[in-house]
Amino acid sequence: MVKGGSKKVVSEKIELFFEKLLGKTPSEIKKIKRMAMGSNVSLGTKKKLFCKKCFSAFNSGDSEIRIKKGFKLVKCKKCDNISKWKLNSS
Repeated sequence: MVKGGSKKVVSEKIELFFEKLLGKTPSEIKKIKRMAMGSNVSLGTKKKLFCKKCFSAFNSGDSEIRIKKGFKLVKCKKCDNISKWKLNSS
């Protein structure tokens, strides 16, 4: 388990980290994800901000976004991985 403290402390660290995601390295993103997993804290919608495969941030211009048949497809330009999320129907 990654040392980080209580769930409240870890949640605050995660919030601060994702406020300034631009310029973060993939290894830093991987550490935050591991900290969340180790403390059983959900990342929620924040996990849509980086690639699942190479952990690069999507807001750095390294992604293509497509909307097809009610799904949002985000293609990482670094590793060509495609992330797929269902759009809300409301």
